[in-house]
Amino acid sequence: MTSSRKKSDVTRTCLGCRSRKEQKEMIRIVMGPDAEAVFDIDGRLPGRGAYVCPLPSCLRKLTSASLSHFLRGRVSIPEFDSLRSRLADACEGKVRNLLSIGLKAGQVGIGSRAVEDGLSRNRAFVLVLASDASPRTSRHLLRLAGGLPVRRLAGKERLGSWLGRHSVASAAVFDRGLARRLAAVLDRLASIENNSYHVN
Repeated sequence: MTSSRKKSDVTRTCLGCRSRKEQKEMIRIVMGPDAEAVFDIDGRLPGRGAYVCPLPSCLRKLTSASLSHFLRGRVSIPEFDSLRSRLADACEGKVRNLLSIGLKAGQVGIGSRAVEDGLSRNRAFVLVLASDASPRTSRHLLRLAGGLPVRRLAGKERLGSWLGRHSVASAAVFDRGLARRLAAVLDRLASIENNSYHVN
């Protein structure tokens, strides 16, 4: 009798650094309809896939030759800055999509009052905090969060844009699965931008 491997146990080789890591930590690349490299954030696009770490150093090492060889077809890739920007945009799009789904389902709280209520009632699974939130607000929410996973973002306007608002200082996710997926994408985005969104 054979047992199937869990998805979290699957490892892939990065085309940049050549190290093997868990698939969930990496970014999948497929050949698009115009023979261009396409980042598959969800890992669901059809076709053969290659993998790369979400790190600038690994993106720099990607070449059209290595990608074409792995995907078994001639694939073009843009210069590094454009490639990095495309990956960041793809991750931001995924973050925006996850937060939109959460808002519609009532699983994302926005603003100090809703976030504080969720933290106080132990309903939250991740706290998202803007880096320019007031020190008083930050200290208060971080105290309530305790050992809860926290991600700090680069600014209230950026967080607000992801939530369809002008400016948002804090948000909390009340669904475990959604929180896990959101944190994972934010971590990838942080790696691409050479930032640290972890607090704990």
